[in-house]
Amino acid sequence: MATRTAAFLWTIFILVASLIPKGAVNDSGLLDIPHLDKLSHVVMYTIFVFLWSRLLSYKTSRVKGARTAFYVSIALGLLMEICQYEMDMGRHFDILDIIANIIGSIIGLTAFYKIIKH
Repeated sequence: MATRTAAFLWTIFILVASLIPKGAVNDSGLLDIPHLDKLSHVVMYTIFVFLWSRLLSYKTSRVKGARTAFYVSIALGLLMEICQYEMDMGRHFDILDIIANIIGSIIGLTAFYKIIKH
């Protein structure tokens, strides 16, 4: 139950964080650190794949659950970038964000296989 709640809440967090207008983000200067946004993409998608792999592996096999979570994370990352481009809210399509999402997804998948041994 906790894994399901965490996976759904984390997905909502990614949706909100990806689609919030650029002007709504704090102007504290923290976001001006070069490539900090790429690190946040890696972390967000690492956690996404780990949580969903864990949840889906309860319903099906470990490999099938993890594979599904990985592919869904790639699709979600692409969809979020396309939405940023189409919605014109100060955000833009960035291929480096997609690459960071994929790297995070790979790390999440690897972490799942190393940590969860069922």
